[in-house]
Amino acid sequence: MAATECIWMTPGQPRFGPLGKTPTGWSTFIPANFFIGILLVWLYARLRPGYGKGPKTALRAGLATWIVFWLIPLMAIVPMNLFPFSLLAAAIALGVVDVGLAVLLGAWLYQERS
Repeated sequence: MAATECIWMTPGQPRFGPLGKTPTGWSTFIPANFFIGILLVWLYARLRPGYGKGPKTALRAGLATWIVFWLIPLMAIVPMNLFPFSLLAAAIALGVVDVGLAVLLGAWLYQERS
């Protein structure tokens, strides 16, 4: 096994070869998603005065974040034909669940200081 390969290589990953890239994004995606989680809670806090507290407001913040960080970027990849559309559609759908759960948890943990 080559140094750039790992046991979880999938059939879609060899498509990076012609681009001169190797899939090593974990060290980037984990901190980036942590930052997005902080952004979710911040957006929820900003929406609370206008929409009130609760899951409905949290899901509004989640929808806005999902559109900006999941839907638009993944739809922009579709014309490049780097990945099958079914894979991108699954990632978009999983993003809805991921963001929804994250924002509901963040809203539940969020407390304003008096």
